[in-house]
Formats: sequence, C-alpha cells, structure tokens
Amino acid sequence: MARSPDVLDNTPWWVPGVTTGGAAGLVVTRCSAYEERHGAGPRHLEGGFYDLASLGPHIWTCQARADGRYVMAHSAGDCQGGREHKGQPQWLCNGHVEMIRKRGSGVCPPCVHPPEERALQEAMERIRIDPANYQADVIEREKTQQKAVSKLWDIQASLDELVRRGIVHRCPLTLTEVS
Repeated sequence: MARSPDVLDNTPWWVPGVTTGGAAGLVVTRCSAYEERHGAGPRHLEGGFYDLASLGPHIWTCQARADGRYVMAHSAGDCQGGREHKGQPQWLCNGHVEMIRKRGSGVCPPCVHPPEERALQEAMERIRIDPANYQADVIEREKTQQKAVSKLWDIQASLDELVRRGIVHRCPLTLTEVS
C-alpha cells in the first residue's frame, strides 16, 4: 500500500516581514511557492523534467501571507540561445522572494531542458527500463546489455553535442513583481 506523503511547513519565518495574517476581516492570499496547479502537482520540478515521484516523501507548504505577485523570466537578449522564457505568475511571500532570488533563479528549465534534450533523456530511460536487459538467460542478457550500453553512450554523445552547440545551456532567470 502506498504511503501518503508528509505535509511539512517550510514557511520562511526567519526572514523579516513574513506574516500569516492581515487586518481583521480581510481576505488574505497565501504564498504559493509550493502550489499545485490543476491537480498535476508542483510545477517547480525543472519545468516538468521530473515527475511527482521525484518529490520524495514530503509535500512542502507555506503558511505566510503573499506580499506580491511575481514571475520568473529572461529576455531573448539574456539567453545564449536567443529565446525568451516567462513562467506563470504566482503569489509569493517576502521570504520566498528572497530565497528564490538568492538561490532559485540560476537556471531556466526550458533552456537547460529543451525538447531535443528531453527526447534524448526519454530514449535513455526507455533503454534503462527495457525488460530485455533483464532476461533470465545469462548469455543473452549480457549481449543485450552490451548493446544497450552502446546505445546509451551514443545518446550521451548526442547530449554532449547539444551542449557544445549551445542548444542546452544555462540562463539565469529574474524574479520580477508583476502586481
């Protein structure tokens, strides 16, 4: 039976100005740093490169009041590949704004995982989980695994070529308030 994940509070109380409430009677928007969208789970896993199983046993939450609406983006002029990327606006507390600006905005997921790279990664995963690589006959399994390793090295060379050509690259993102 699958164990349900632990829900843990990661509200950045240590950052000055992080609060949970507003004036009496006011509706308060909460920080959505760990928000789940449309039942698909957090969208923060490398822009969808990793699935929800990669989250581990915990679901993180933030109980703080949102202090603004922000978007992560970079312009075409700031991108090695000349592409513009803009994330979805989300409500954040001052604490998460500080945390993201300090260490969460160093890499643009669409630039580091473009479609060409994701297709190669998916091909590698299909080879790794291929049942033929785990058959009972030792001699046949060894031959199949040797072929699989050779294919994996070919795909790795293709990944290296994407990096060399600048298709896979690292671009910093800027967190900007939009409201």
